[in-house]
Amino acid sequence: MKFSYSETIVWLSLISLNICLCAEPISDYTGIDVWPIIYLGTGLLMLAVLILIYLLLLKFKSK
Repeated sequence: MKFSYSETIVWLSLISLNICLCAEPISDYTGIDVWPIIYLGTGLLMLAVLILIYLLLLKFKSK
């Protein structure tokens, strides 16, 4: 199986959305405050954005 940046971006975005939307049930289940869970989801989304920016820079650098 070959590594794909586009699949990584999609999966990170989906996991981030799922974590952010389910922050309150996760908080109730684990006992962790809601805000760190939302920060985790936001951090994963920012990681996906950084990978996307990296790919754009590589694309324009190769020209």
